[in-house]
Amino acid sequence: MREAAFNSPRDQATATATTEDHAVLQRLWAKELAGAGRMAGGEPLPSAVLLGNVEVAPKTQLMFSIYARAGYEACQEAANGAKQVYSHWVCPMRVVKLTDGQPSVRDFPGYCVVWGDDQDAPRSANHVEYAYDARKGTLHLRTLEHGKVVSRCSRSLRLD
Repeated sequence: MREAAFNSPRDQATATATTEDHAVLQRLWAKELAGAGRMAGGEPLPSAVLLGNVEVAPKTQLMFSIYARAGYEACQEAANGAKQVYSHWVCPMRVVKLTDGQPSVRDFPGYCVVWGDDQDAPRSANHVEYAYDARKGTLHLRTLEHGKVVSRCSRSLRLD
């Protein structure tokens, strides 16, 4: 999935989403971004969004995104500590079905989030993958951390 960062000094270093993606996500997650709270210096808390999209039929698009930030009550933050193997968050996924320009929006709880790209945690080994099965109308998501599949994060969602 593509990554979008908001209010982060690392926006340019980690983001893989386009400028257009950022604009759409800004509208889609406006309430959550506005409620991000402030850091000690008065700056808004950083937020991250994972984004994917597929064309499911002529004139019908699905866009799915997962929003995460510190203090967002809808997310379970990653466990922390020396003995922790995985560092993903679990947050709701927002799915937008756009048919002939008409949006339909639904949230689904319990989707894993990992993002970023640095020397200790390269994106190649830490990311969320997706595939859409058009025949079954099902979105499949898989999370990799440290190059290994996190089985509890492998989820499928049937989208009508």
